[in-house]
Amino acid sequence: CSADRSRATKVSTEISSGSHTLNSEERAVSADWQWPGSRWWRVDLHAHSQSSHDFRPESDRLAQDWDALLASAANAGLHAIAVTDHNTPDGIPHVQGAARRAGAPVVFPGVELTVGGVHLLCVFDPGRSRDDVVALLAQLGIGPDDFGRPETMSPKGVADAIEIIGRAGAVVVAAHANGPKGLIAGLAGQQRLGALRSDWLAGAEVAPIPLDGEGWFDPAGSDVTMWLDGSQAGPQVCQFVSSDSHAFGEAGRRFTWMKMTRPDIEGLRL
Repeated sequence: CSADRSRATKVSTEISSGSHTLNSEERAVSADWQWPGSRWWRVDLHAHSQSSHDFRPESDRLAQDWDALLASAANAGLHAIAVTDHNTPDGIPHVQGAARRAGAPVVFPGVELTVGGVHLLCVFDPGRSRDDVVALLAQLGIGPDDFGRPETMSPKGVADAIEIIGRAGAVVVAAHANGPKGLIAGLAGQQRLGALRSDWLAGAEVAPIPLDGEGWFDPAGSDVTMWLDGSQAGPQVCQFVSSDSHAFGEAGRRFTWMKMTRPDIEGLRL
């Protein structure tokens, strides 16, 4: 990423499938790493818990087995995972509670916000809590009665929402930007330009085209790259991949290697 965008995240991406067991070397540099300098962390910044209405299968969603969610992330070899449920913070305390057990990945509390028909990922520092996400959603016009509903949407404009999220202390990234509910495929004209040029936008998640790929753009095609490489919208936007998991076995199926001293909000911003 270009050096003139201070909030952009420097990343190296890798696609992963199946489970992964940490070897002795990886365990030795786990989340309790205290040495100065930076190292690479395996991070999934877009994962859903059982608090998302579309977590599957229904039996797993209703069982509310929070240990199983963290075990799935650990088995995928993740060092850190962001809990980003659809317009609700309700899964955060449960996942954070399960993460207190030894060997669990670091948990970034967050939310996947719907605004202007597109999705934004809002990610807070691991030291923050559900209350911080509740306060953010209130600023965005979403109250407790609307948490988690499929039809919930912030009344704010997309660019305004990005600034509100950033000023609240969260990192904001465009979810599945090349998809029908993403900033590139889902917006046009000045709305898209305003969002992509925001100083508060830290990056864009790109995703492979699903089997039912109607409305999706090829993440490597010019329809996507020209908006993220700085040639069309202005500043370069960092790209990353994540799982967008909606089931236990999906956490960490895609992830990004991120270089930081430790997995926290300042590391994501660097």
